[in-house]
Amino acid sequence: MTAIPRQAAEASTLRTVFVVTVGLALFVTASVGLGMVIWRDPSTVTSTGAADRALPTDPDAAAGHLEESSRTAAIGGVTMVLPGAPYTLYPDPMQLKGVLESVFTASAPVHERYDGRHTWSAAVLLGRLPAVLNGDLEAQGRVTAQQLSESIFDGHPTRLIGVRTSDHAVEGQAGLLVTGKVRYAIEGLPSRYDKLTVLLVGVDDGSVVVAASLVPNDTHPALARQAAAALNSVTTR
Repeated sequence: MTAIPRQAAEASTLRTVFVVTVGLALFVTASVGLGMVIWRDPSTVTSTGAADRALPTDPDAAAGHLEESSRTAAIGGVTMVLPGAPYTLYPDPMQLKGVLESVFTASAPVHERYDGRHTWSAAVLLGRLPAVLNGDLEAQGRVTAQQLSESIFDGHPTRLIGVRTSDHAVEGQAGLLVTGKVRYAIEGLPSRYDKLTVLLVGVDDGSVVVAASLVPNDTHPALARQAAAALNSVTTR
């Protein structure tokens, strides 16, 4: 595992192939992470520094707030501290069309250039379920886990197995924990599956916020612990 130097992270614009919010430019890439594609444009110098980016918090705006100095993302009254280095923070909200809205994410490389071009990564995210997805938390949780397993692995065939659900209230708010494995077989990639963990939290306005991690089976234990700590940091305010 190779940590991403801070200067290199600041000198790169990271893009994730979710279907991105309107107006977000995508750059040609050579980096695939955790199945999510990280778009890196080395010719563009961007420094986020420690400035905070405040975004609309109106639920109808499908946006949220990210405090970059503390790496704390907040959506609909649910907060999560995204993991620190070597996880690279992507500070702008994105969408995974039909699955999640207003997504904040951080990723860390597990296998750099496993095929000579792409990098497979672990990732943590916080997003909101679309309002059109109705049903109880367990139904929503199973659907969301399946959609994540199908949507963010760069088109590679996957199979979600071993799905388990359990009640997981967060500070008095209804919650559900979903776990499973996303199996795949990709030429040149040592990883064989991602451990998928999804925490759904119902909020007062009737919407559902999702915190999730996807961690390849051969991820360095320190990276796996950081992902677990991020999910354990989920709170409501």
